[in-house]
Amino acid sequence: MATQDFTDIPADDVPAHVIWYDAHGSEIAHDKTTTSWTAEDADGAPSSVVSVVPIVDAIDEVATVTFLASSGSFRVVATTEGAGGSPVRAESLLYNVVPGAPASGTIALGGPA
Repeated sequence: MATQDFTDIPADDVPAHVIWYDAHGSEIAHDKTTTSWTAEDADGAPSSVVSVVPIVDAIDEVATVTFLASSGSFRVVATTEGAGGSPVRAESLLYNVVPGAPASGTIALGGPA
């Protein structure tokens, strides 16, 4: 197996979002595709670290990633049907769950708030 880089992420439930594009780079409208969501470990096996549940009534292709463990690695995978019925796959970075890892930052000018 090739060496893989992991991105640290805290164990906080988070939304996931995928945008599908056609062969010319044009965005596919939400109502023209159906997305299936899964999570995998670094070897491509089903993940036991998170579950991924689609948000069915959303206006975009979104899901909620729910953390089931406070450590481990995973990637989020979205699939949809492509031309001729073949599956099209999109995948996230490979994440490493680290409780307390930075998830976002705020920049303020003029010193500490």
